[in-house]
Amino acid sequence: MKEFLKKLVSAAALLCALALPMSLAAYDGSFPFIVINKIGAEKKISLVMRDLKSPTTYRLGNYTQGTLLEETIDDAEFARIFNLQALEDGAYTFSVLTGVREVEQNFVIKGDELILNPVERKEFYVPTILQKDDHVDLAMFSNELTKLQIEIQDENGNKVFNEELNNVVKVEKRFNLSKLAKGQYTFIVSTPNKTYMKEIRKQ
Repeated sequence: MKEFLKKLVSAAALLCALALPMSLAAYDGSFPFIVINKIGAEKKISLVMRDLKSPTTYRLGNYTQGTLLEETIDDAEFARIFNLQALEDGAYTFSVLTGVREVEQNFVIKGDELILNPVERKEFYVPTILQKDDHVDLAMFSNELTKLQIEIQDENGNKVFNEELNNVVKVEKRFNLSKLAKGQYTFIVSTPNKTYMKEIRKQ
């Protein structure tokens, strides 16, 4: 994996201008700014991120090979060019996960060509799940009406709590764990597109 990483990543003191679209003028800083672009006719992808307020993970992979590259960064700004010459033909996904937002960009390698359509970019809003003592606070924002399924499972996979929320845009809820037995639990939030999990512990 380390050898693959060396071939894959071209360190760059970078040209943020390479990847910044005209829409930057309308960017208001409410959420992290993330741009994933193809560079010319080359088999290279640029990643530019700004206003990162929490650790951010970027990941490259596909269905057959799983995760090929993954790194978590703590910087507020980040820019890098990825040289994908070593990749075999096939469909891939480049994803970025921040504390509040997840971005996925699909692309295809076919011979000497990298095919990336920005229209295929997908964005998901990530729930914030925080435990403090006997409470778990859940916060989530969506840009459209959505449905949430909230579950708490014990270490054997048994449901100890289940709730469904329909037609929501913003969710802020506190869950009381005081009646649960001591032990390890999994807090699960499912949307129509994604499922997010966090391990919690009742002392």
